[in-house]
Amino acid sequence: MNKEEYLKLYKKLRKIEKLLLKQELTTLSLKKAVRYTGFSKSHLYKLTHGQRIPHYKPQGKMVYFLKNDLDDFLISNRIATKEEIAEKAKEYLKIKK
Repeated sequence: MNKEEYLKLYKKLRKIEKLLLKQELTTLSLKKAVRYTGFSKSHLYKLTHGQRIPHYKPQGKMVYFLKNDLDDFLISNRIATKEEIAEKAKEYLKIKK
């Protein structure tokens, strides 16, 4: 392996290492939460102001989020598939008889 190939490989490994370290973070600043959720900064502020999303303000100003709280929020309000709805309807009709 020549020096140039070694350097490319090293840079790729550093990128992977940084990505892995980011995944290990459990507390996210507002800026990181924006990137993580894909929401705009103003939308996240609106959710925090309305107390619709769990958040923390350790000194009363800066807003922080737990990654698990964001994950729970993002997957809340699940919409059932047509098949699941049909199955529940069948079960309901069996009980009604």
